[in-house]
This record gives sequence, structure tokens and C-alpha cells, in this order.
Amino acid sequence: MDNAVGRSTVVDDAQSMVFVALFLAAVAVACAVTDARTGRIPNALTLPAIGLVVSAGFVEPTVLVAGLVCASVYMCAFAFRACGGGDVKLALIVGGAVGAPIAALLAVAFAAVLSLVASALARRRVTAHGPALVAAAAILGAVALAVR
Repeated sequence: MDNAVGRSTVVDDAQSMVFVALFLAAVAVACAVTDARTGRIPNALTLPAIGLVVSAGFVEPTVLVAGLVCASVYMCAFAFRACGGGDVKLALIVGGAVGAPIAALLAVAFAAVLSLVASALARRRVTAHGPALVAAAAILGAVALAVR
């Protein structure tokens, strides 16, 4: 199938998804830096990115599913006051950037380990979790690229 320009729509969709993933990754890094500095993740960063995850889900449903899978773990933690609302929103963004539900769950598990290590090293009970979540997703993404 070719569109009016003569390029495959599958290629266009793949290129669009790469752009979406890179944009979401950049927003996630900005959120992690802000969280590390202030202990807060601003809605001005997260809400537009969440809109992008939802929009991308119409083109590639696994992007939205991965975001929701990742966020659902944090929603449960939020219900028990184990994390903040910013972490839930950031998880939706990170899951969307990862793009695969299994990879999103791996990022959550790895982020938990990184947060525990960070808390132990800092000798603090509470630390910002956003940097650990973004770092976990970045490390898993780098490993996935290296394995290819």
C-alpha cells in the first residue's frame, strides 16, 4: 500500500513511532531531573506527554497498553500512599516510550531495585523515584539495542 506521496504508510508509522519514543524519552529525562532536584514532577511536563501516548495508541495500540501497564503498578502503589501522583503520570510516559508491555513491567521491577539501592546508599528512607524509573527504562533500552 502506498500513500499519495508513494511511500509506504507502514514506514511512515514506524518513523512516527521512533519520533514519539524519542520525544517521550526526552520528557521522561526532564521529569527525572526535576524530580531529583525538587521531589516533584510537574504537570506542565507530564500532561502533554500523556496526550501523546494516548494519541500514539491510536496508531500503535501497544504503546498505550505499555503505558497503562506501567502506570497501573504505580496506581496501586499510589492507592497505598507508596508513591506520588507524579510517579503514576511518569510511569505512563515511560511505558509509552518503552512501547512493549513486558518491557514496561521489567522497567518497573528494575526501577524498584534501583530505588532501594539509591535509598540504601543515601541512607534515607524516602528518595525521588522518577530518576530510578527513567534510568531503569534507559538501561533496558540500551540492553535491547545491544542485543539486536
